[in-house]
Amino acid sequence: MELQELVLKAEGGDVAAQVELIERRIIARQYEDAWLWANKAATAGDPTGLYCLAVCYLHGYGTKVDVDTAQKIFQTSADLGYARAYTGLAAVKMLKEGENFSSEILALTDKAAAAKDCKGLYLKAMLYHYGMGGAVKSECKYFSLLSEAAAQHYEPALWELACGCLDRKTVAYNPERAIALLNEAADLSSPRAIAMLSYIAMNNEGVNPAPGLEVIKRAAALGDPDALFFVGLCLLNGLGVEADEKKADLIIREAATQGSHQAREYIDNIEKEAADAEAIKLEQEILDETYDIANHGFPPAMTQMGDFCRTGVIVKALRIDRDLVTAADWYRSAADAGERKAAYHLAVLMQKGVEGLDNDPAEVERLFKMALEDPDRSPDVAVDYALFLWYNGRAAEAEALMQKEVADGNAHAMAQLAVFHLYGHGVEIDYDRAVALATASSDAGCVHGEVALGWIYRDREDEGRDLAKSMEHLQKKTEQYANSLK
Repeated sequence: MELQELVLKAEGGDVAAQVELIERRIIARQYEDAWLWANKAATAGDPTGLYCLAVCYLHGYGTKVDVDTAQKIFQTSADLGYARAYTGLAAVKMLKEGENFSSEILALTDKAAAAKDCKGLYLKAMLYHYGMGGAVKSECKYFSLLSEAAAQHYEPALWELACGCLDRKTVAYNPERAIALLNEAADLSSPRAIAMLSYIAMNNEGVNPAPGLEVIKRAAALGDPDALFFVGLCLLNGLGVEADEKKADLIIREAATQGSHQAREYIDNIEKEAADAEAIKLEQEILDETYDIANHGFPPAMTQMGDFCRTGVIVKALRIDRDLVTAADWYRSAADAGERKAAYHLAVLMQKGVEGLDNDPAEVERLFKMALEDPDRSPDVAVDYALFLWYNGRAAEAEALMQKEVADGNAHAMAQLAVFHLYGHGVEIDYDRAVALATASSDAGCVHGEVALGWIYRDREDEGRDLAKSMEHLQKKTEQYANSLK
């Protein structure tokens, strides 16, 4: 409906026209006018008009913020059957609960979304996007709900969906659809959509950027933080104006402060890149210094160089090519100098049959025994030695070693002995004993305990076989591993 026709209907007392006019005024940031029309719409006691009035109180559109009054009016509107009012009640709870959103927020948005209310669908989408209010984070649900809301010409949904369609990392990536959505939002007088369309046009070759910058500045002057972000980008890239990085940085940070998610994400990415670059520089220094000290014959540094070559990781940020043969060379030099940790890693590499290494069982055993003498050794040393013994037909010795380690509280050994009892490797098959050992290992926080329980419930050959439990424990293993990488 054209604006002039809309105003005439609103002035004639048409509540639906008044409500649409209020929404357009809010999108265009003409808050004083929105407040006046909200009062007119609410006077007749219409639930839609009451909702609009509550929105003005909640956000301070044309009046002072009054959250308690907003909550009361939202509740009245909801009691009169207006589904969207539940999103207002949810918004009030968000403000009062801070960052610790309760599941009640999702329940309130569900009431609005169930009625296919565009704002209810939008708010529910955002809860799934951020994994808040009892919603489990889901990109698919986020874009599905946004699409439903955008289909009702709801500006926030049109904007969010357009941003998603411009992001190559999302399942919704579709630049052509993004432009269509932005044009639809611009038709609703959305300053940020107008600003983004202008910015996109300014980046096309042969286009004079100066007029586009003026359009973006006018949009930003209405108080839209996303439009202000595009002003900053123009300054940063010299579009329609002389480039000024310092001023651009100040403007983009101000846009983020005012609530622009795009500006906030841009700043976060820039700061992460800077932090990563600094971390890589520091880790390169660690690598260079360790290499230099190792070449001077310091055994712990040789072991560290072996670790670097074996894993391809220095600390976290810097990666190098994995080279197991070079790693073995460093470990050999360190082990010959008495480094027990190096002896362990060399034994494992030899046992695995790394190309270029001599898999001499006697030498592997000597190295394992040397590693076992380390008072600070990893629990893995005894387990890997036990497996070596088992692979070489010495099951009784392997079991004895595992029994000793279990008695000493080695959680990894508990898990491995559980596996022995599951499959009858050198011991009798005993599913109850296997479950008890694996459970003790898991309770001690050992990821190998979860693996053992997953295998037990999957592979035991009696009534205790339970594939659901198997999957549960194997998924816990994956989660524990993922957390360890954070």
